[in-house]
This record gives sequence, C-alpha cells and structure tokens, in this order.
Amino acid sequence: MTSGEDFLGTERFKLRRRLGMGGMGVVYEAYDLKRDKAVALKTLINAEPSYIYRLKTEFRSLTDVAHPNLVSLYELMSDGRYWFFTMELVDGVNFLDYVRDGESIGAEPTVLSLEELDTLETLPLPITSRAPSFNEGRLRIALKQLAQGLNALHENGKLHRDIKPTNILVTPEGRLVILDFGLVADIAQQKLEPSLAIVGTPSYMSPEQVAQRPTSAASDWYNAGVMLYEALTGRLPFDGNLVDILVKKQSVEPPPPREISLEIPEDLSRLCQDLLRLRPESRPTGGEVIRRLEGEMKTVEPSAEIHEPADEQLFGREEQLRVLEDAFLTVKKGMALTLYIYGTSGMGKSVKDLVEAANAVVPRITPAQAQQMIAAGNTVVVDVRDAAEVESSGKVAGAVHIPRGMLEFRADPESPYYDQTLTKDKAVIVYCAAGGRAALSGQALKDMGYGEVYNLGGFGDWAESGGAIDK
Repeated sequence: MTSGEDFLGTERFKLRRRLGMGGMGVVYEAYDLKRDKAVALKTLINAEPSYIYRLKTEFRSLTDVAHPNLVSLYELMSDGRYWFFTMELVDGVNFLDYVRDGESIGAEPTVLSLEELDTLETLPLPITSRAPSFNEGRLRIALKQLAQGLNALHENGKLHRDIKPTNILVTPEGRLVILDFGLVADIAQQKLEPSLAIVGTPSYMSPEQVAQRPTSAASDWYNAGVMLYEALTGRLPFDGNLVDILVKKQSVEPPPPREISLEIPEDLSRLCQDLLRLRPESRPTGGEVIRRLEGEMKTVEPSAEIHEPADEQLFGREEQLRVLEDAFLTVKKGMALTLYIYGTSGMGKSVKDLVEAANAVVPRITPAQAQQMIAAGNTVVVDVRDAAEVESSGKVAGAVHIPRGMLEFRADPESPYYDQTLTKDKAVIVYCAAGGRAALSGQALKDMGYGEVYNLGGFGDWAESGGAIDK
C-alpha cells in the first residue's frame, strides 16, 4: 500500500519540504515545473478508496467557491500510485501568532472516536494564562476577513467544521486565508453525520459537535468565537482535562472576556460572548457578524495593504481539449482519473465536446421509456448526484445512490466497495442533476464493460413527469 510519507514527487512536481501532516494526508511545498511556481501539494497517507473519496470531497468543496480569504485549489490528479492535489502556497503565520505577536498554543487531535475518550480523560489540554496582550488593529482587520471568508463558504452550502488558529494563516501583507478543508461537509447533509466519531478539535468544538447533534453554520461561528476568546484573553474559554471541557461546553457558557480584563473592548467582548452561546439559534449569523464588525470598526492603520490573489490564467482551449482526450484514453485503459478544469465564467472551460461524445454512445431515454424498462424488470437505476441533492429532493423510486466520485469503485466487481446490484447482465439507467454528467457517468460504465447503459438525464425531468420518488 502506498503512503504519503513515501511520496517523492513527480516529474512535474519537485518536493522542497514537508509543511505538515494530519490524520489523512501530508502537505508539502513543491515546485510546479509546468506553472513555474511554488505550490502546496497534499497527498494521502494511504490509498484506500475511502481516503481517496475524502480527498476528492475536500478538493471539490472549493471548486465552485472563489474568495480571497479561502485558499485557492488548483489541480486534483494521480500518477498511478499516489493521489494528490495542489493549491496555493500561503506564506504566513497562524491567527493567534498574528494578533498576539507569536503567542499560540499546541496542536490537538481533529477527530476522536468515542472509544478514545476513556484514554484521554486525564490528558490536560494546553491552557494559557497570559495577560491580555493583543494588537487591536490587527485583530479587527483579521476578524473581518475571517467572517467574510467563512460567510462565503456557508453561502455556498459548506461547513468547515475545524476552524482553529492553526487552520487560519495571515500573510505578511495582511491577507487572512482559511485552510484545511479535510472535514468539510455539506450543510444539507449533516443529519447523515456518523455517530461514532466526534469531528473537530476539542477545545474549539461547539456544544452540538461534542454531543454529535446536527451541525450548521452556527457551529463554525462557535469555533470562531473560541478563537476570538483566546485572542482577547490569552486563554481558552474552559480549562481542565478533555472530558471536563467537553462536559462544560454542553452545560455552561464561559465568563465574558471583560470579566477577565476591562482593557478588552466592549464590542469585541459582546461579540465573543454571543458567538459562544449554548444554543446555535442564539448565535449571530454570518451577515450579522460582518455588520457588527463593520459598524464598530475603529480607524486603524493596517500593517500592510491587503491584496486579493491574482486570477489564474486559463490554459488555451486546444491544450485543454488535448489533455481531456488523453485523460479519456487513460480511463478507457481501466484507470480512474479526475481532472479539475478551472477558470472564470465565460473563459471557454466547457466540456461540451466530451459530453457530445458520451451522448453518442449512451442513448438518451425519456421518463416514459424508463418507466417501461423498470416495469419490465432486469433494470437497475443509478443516481450519481451528491448526497445533499438526494437528501433535499429524493430519488427515483428504487434507484441505487452512488455518488459520481465513487462510481468507479462501486461498479468494479474487483473492488471491496462493489455494489452487487450493478451486474453486467442488467440494463443500467443513469441520471444526475444534469444530463451531461449523467452521459459521462454512463460512458464510464460502458468503458468498464457494462453493455446496456441509458441516460435518463436530470432528476428534474423524472420529477416533472410524475415518476415515483423515494424521499
């Protein structure tokens, strides 16, 4: 089995140094010879399908979100042995180091199983007892950027779930960047959260994360509130061992920052107190946080001008089509491959040609024809939409749900994740949120040896026709 710690780079990406390691992956500074620039490269600790799926999920979390306070992601790829993606290399210090002149605490685990709690009951978490000493101007400017970046993420239907100082960097120019989307999740999907893991970093978790209840944008704002409390007071809201802290988080609210020091600005103390409310619905929304920070913003001189990252230039269309064609030939040889096509709207990043090619080999059928095939039997219907889309609108009655990113694993009889409802002697009807993606998924099945594959198009076509739906 391959390991991210054994990764030595590729012909294109030359490793310079290891930047960090987490529960799922290793991050390196690398030099991209094709782009002629330094990048951050994240690869997996191991290549199990579940890890690959999480890596893809992390990468795709920001593919439709562009914001100067969110790290920019570049390309997701595999060299045949290792999966990895590249992203913007951010040169900066963590949030607390920036606002408190280098005073930050140690790292903590990000995901804890319930079985681990017993072994950690007497483990003291790092607690600080420094006197309040922060740069108010830096703090206000950084807080506003944090709020804007986090609000943009939420407006695009995503939760970070691990907001903490080490996942927030501030560059020498004063630009704040939110990093590490390894625990990102769809807001609409949170009722599907597994019950045997506490997700997040204990000192920064919200009460609902601790109790494994459904999370929301308010959960990320609680995490941010803990960071603000630490910045203002020099210590975390609760002390004690791990279990003590987790119990306190579910039962009490911490003392207001101004009870620790009257030197703390009243408006920031109030904001911090409101972010740390026990009940999620009592915490301010992203828009309200931004308005409060703008309304109370004092005239301060930033240490440097804040720059938005420059737009990446889109590769020429002919070159992209050549790369796509090469990728298509690779897939036909039996290897899974994901490409990230990026660029601003209207720049010509359409995959229209590939969709047309897929439509040529995967026949499009109407909902009425699909109903006839289903009634006749020996047919399986496959929904390749994201889980959040299925959760919000339901699926074709009796359909098997296989997210597009897992299709190659679930449709391969040699895979441990093989879904046995997908047998090659049955007709397969594929649909998605849009017909183009359904056609591409159908073509992937055809290339894997499935003979009779049809494209139903988008789920909306089925719903509008009055077809039966499982909620």
